[in-house]
Amino acid sequence: MARTREWVLDQLLTSMADADPLESLIRRAGGICDASVVVVTERGEIARSVGSAPARLISGWLHESSEARGRIGRWALHRLDIRIRGQSYGLVVARVVSGSDDEASDSNELVRTVLECRGKLLRSFSSFNALAVSSRRTESEQLVRTLQQGISSAREPALWRAMEAMGFESWEPVRVARVVIRTEAARGMAPLAESSGEPWTALSGSTDAWSDGPVLTAETARSARDAEYTLVFAAHLAIDQVLPVERAVGGVSEPFVALSRIPEMLTAADTAAAVAPARVRGNRLVAVDDMRPFEWAAARLRSQFDQTVVRRCLDRLRADPDVWETVAVHYGEGGTVSHTARRLRIHENTVRYRLAKLERMLGTPLSDPRTVADIVIALSAA
Repeated sequence: MARTREWVLDQLLTSMADADPLESLIRRAGGICDASVVVVTERGEIARSVGSAPARLISGWLHESSEARGRIGRWALHRLDIRIRGQSYGLVVARVVSGSDDEASDSNELVRTVLECRGKLLRSFSSFNALAVSSRRTESEQLVRTLQQGISSAREPALWRAMEAMGFESWEPVRVARVVIRTEAARGMAPLAESSGEPWTALSGSTDAWSDGPVLTAETARSARDAEYTLVFAAHLAIDQVLPVERAVGGVSEPFVALSRIPEMLTAADTAAAVAPARVRGNRLVAVDDMRPFEWAAARLRSQFDQTVVRRCLDRLRADPDVWETVAVHYGEGGTVSHTARRLRIHENTVRYRLAKLERMLGTPLSDPRTVADIVIALSAA
């Protein structure tokens, strides 16, 4: 059969019905030309390689040359540059030739036809993928907004069915999160649901825009400095699988199953988020189930009256600047006198003197757990 453009296109289209359409497309293209195929990113990384051609040498040739054709040893190279979702790739068909066989017009025409058809298919594949991601993003935002407004128990089965279409398992535990990302970082996350790795990987056949599991997301607020996102995700996922931890500050709820509880769980996540900015060490995405009781109690003190109660306690502690500095460091160091002295660069007896002075100011001993609780909660809520 003559290998016409229509025949080549039909062969390549048929190959894309495979479970991994891109891998199958590349293999079929190599089979048609009896050649190796190499795909190289604009950074010189080998995205895909099929056949025995020297992929690293081909990557170097692509980087150093702008020619459409070339040769490395016995390999004749035919190149096509293509742009997919803002990323540039070099597609190379490499054939073993001898002498001047690489000038044979029929073979070269076939290679050019395959490259051209494959390039068009990849661009089309990218467009359909982008449309699917856009549709998924819209559905995700609608679901999040419906859930955070609150639903009745009677509506839960219908909402679970909608979430099943997004990759969730019905009646399996989920979590909700409220996170804030600096605007300059968030700008690169729009749409958030597309941040699932390299563009080539994102095109490689996965229908889920999140590589590690099902996640619903919606941007719920934006200012000049920050963007706030609300997320619903499967409870088995770690938060750093869902978001890049170093870019986000926020709170994560406990696992739960009843979707009608989402408004309540978002309130809990907001409480955890109130603690996150004060975290200097470790994760700044705080999970409710990792919070200590004093952190939770301090974070719940939000009303004007709550702050008035806290301020009364803090004013007593701040009456003496030396005592205030010492008590703040002392409880930050776990109540250890030697650590406090080392941190403040003072003698341990000076620390003990200041703590005794604090007891006289408060009129109660620091050995009383209730006194310690008052101080720790007030410091945490400050």
